[in-house]
Amino acid sequence: MKPVELKDVLRWLGSGKDAGTPELHSHIETAIRQLEAAVQPREIHRFFPLVSDGDTFRVEDASFTSRSLSRNLKGCTEIAMMACTLGPEPDRLIRRAQISSMADAAILQAVCTVMIENWCDEVNETIRAEAAEKHLFLRPRYSPGYGDLALESQRDFFRILDITKHTGISLTEGCLMVPTKSVTAFIGLSETDRNCILSGCEDCNMHDTCMYSRTEKHV
Repeated sequence: MKPVELKDVLRWLGSGKDAGTPELHSHIETAIRQLEAAVQPREIHRFFPLVSDGDTFRVEDASFTSRSLSRNLKGCTEIAMMACTLGPEPDRLIRRAQISSMADAAILQAVCTVMIENWCDEVNETIRAEAAEKHLFLRPRYSPGYGDLALESQRDFFRILDITKHTGISLTEGCLMVPTKSVTAFIGLSETDRNCILSGCEDCNMHDTCMYSRTEKHV
């Protein structure tokens, strides 16, 4: 997994352009070492034929409805589904820190956010390489619960990929993932290269003003 950079952790702590104090840097570096020793990154991804009908698209026997995602998928002939996790230990470390220091817990949360983002980007690049062998190009990834894609679509997502078996991620009755440092996402595959970014900040209409944006003007 890509090493965690200090500036990315500071971004998630809300520091923006503020470089923070040496003491804060020391706490962050300690958290990074703790988590690097604890995480157990796992993932699964698969490609499927894509059948679209207006704002609804089908993957195997499941239907998903989202106007925003359907626009994202316009012109795509296949779709990739991915699930990534850092494993259960980060959640345990954060719960333990919350007992003694909410500040340390916040730092661990920020480091975990950067780690899962980096892990998703790494899996994204693996999918990109596999798609290139089929002369296909990627669209930005899009997760259940984002925009108008219902969080409840996680149920079909988990069933289709058999996510719990392959990654150890489970789904609560409210469709939240355990461990919490886990991500699922769709990625459209098209024969047309649109030079798409990965996802997230660059694809969000708030990236110029959000204090957590990873665009250069905010890091």
